[in-house]
Amino acid sequence: MSQTANIPPISTATNMPPPPNVADLDIYYENGKGFVVGRGSDYVSLTISDLKIHLRTLGFSGARTLPISALDRAVHDIQFNKCVAYVGPLAGKKAGLHTICGRQILVTGTPAVITPDPARAWPLIDELVQEMLGGEGGSQLPYFFGWLKHAYSTLAAGTPSQGQALALAGPRDCGKSLWQQIIRELLGGREANPYAYMTGRTDFNRDLFGAEVLSFGDEVASTDYRNRVKFGGMIKQFVVNTTQRCHGKGREAVVLDPFWRVIMSLNDEVASLEVLPPLSQDSLIDKVMLLKTRRPALFDKSDWRSRSRAENWARIIGELPGFIAFLEQYQVPHDIRETRLGVKAFQHPDLMVVIGAESPERRLLELIDSGKLYWAPGDKTIVYPNDECERITEREPWSGTAAQLEARLQDTDSTRYSANKLLYYQTACGQYLSALARQYPHRVKQLPLRDGLNRYQLMPPNSITEQQ
Repeated sequence: MSQTANIPPISTATNMPPPPNVADLDIYYENGKGFVVGRGSDYVSLTISDLKIHLRTLGFSGARTLPISALDRAVHDIQFNKCVAYVGPLAGKKAGLHTICGRQILVTGTPAVITPDPARAWPLIDELVQEMLGGEGGSQLPYFFGWLKHAYSTLAAGTPSQGQALALAGPRDCGKSLWQQIIRELLGGREANPYAYMTGRTDFNRDLFGAEVLSFGDEVASTDYRNRVKFGGMIKQFVVNTTQRCHGKGREAVVLDPFWRVIMSLNDEVASLEVLPPLSQDSLIDKVMLLKTRRPALFDKSDWRSRSRAENWARIIGELPGFIAFLEQYQVPHDIRETRLGVKAFQHPDLMVVIGAESPERRLLELIDSGKLYWAPGDKTIVYPNDECERITEREPWSGTAAQLEARLQDTDSTRYSANKLLYYQTACGQYLSALARQYPHRVKQLPLRDGLNRYQLMPPNSITEQQ
């Protein structure tokens, strides 16, 4: 869309337009980066030479009638009095000047929030959501609708809010990526990939602050346990914190308050699900929404297959105002409401079983059981005082540090090979034992620190007779 300059009428007295008050100009200076000039609903960056040309069209004279010209005085005033700490789009914020954490922020773009239309039908989206997420009596749908409702309503109101990370897990080609795109359009139309930053591959995250939806798939993710733990910590930060540190390369870091929703699409295979952070952590379980998806029959119908991808997408976009009107009127069931995040977290039990059975901490427990390493080395003999002839041999549960357990695993022929593969980095055994202590406190107990080291006690399975 072309823009035209709004040049005031020429004064007959000065042969120039009367210059406006600098304070009223929609012009700002980003320290060390240059000038930003408003033009309607967006902004354009100008060098100082280009800015002076623009100011001349507004009536500022370059003639030196004072120690400095009116033109240079205007540039000086803009640099010192209209300096902003950040210039760029900011997720959830409309274009314009904002004060965030005591600093002036110039937002240069506005999210494309769709206006709801109750009169608009949405049969295609309804079929997609029912067939993909509505199985098993639709138990997932209230959580999904509640998550979407909270996200859209707070974005439309311009009030930053937090919401769980959403993970969609299902078979290949079942429409997970399609739903990522639909949610992107529902939440402003802007998207970025946060995974490199969330796993520590880069320290720079400025590109994320211009997108409401932060999404990725399992094809870019890592199953490395260290990356998963770090990823889980970043999810907590993104979900809980109302402000985030924005750092661009070559730029001063600044604290901003973006509106973010993290969305992942995963295949329902073990290798794909293992990119998720360890959900056994008590501090993380309420911050991830894990939904099971199915391939919708719609994809195999002639009405869908006879149209191009662009045509089907256009049909979905056309239905979004009606779907949003439904979300606005949707009442989240009282028993799953949550004050801060809008709706409680939900993890599909089938997916949790797969994750739990194949988790590295669970595999460590299997190694311990296979080698019966829950018993301390040697036997303990008890002599009863009333009958010195009676002697009973009792086995004592093992206790020690993660390093001591790792040494036992590597000294045991039956567990050495698997242990070397499982414990492939220095702190792995300690992290897995800590996770087991949270998940299976009847099997692994965390003991008080000794000499500054974490210690654990291993307990045998409930059916001890089967293990002896």
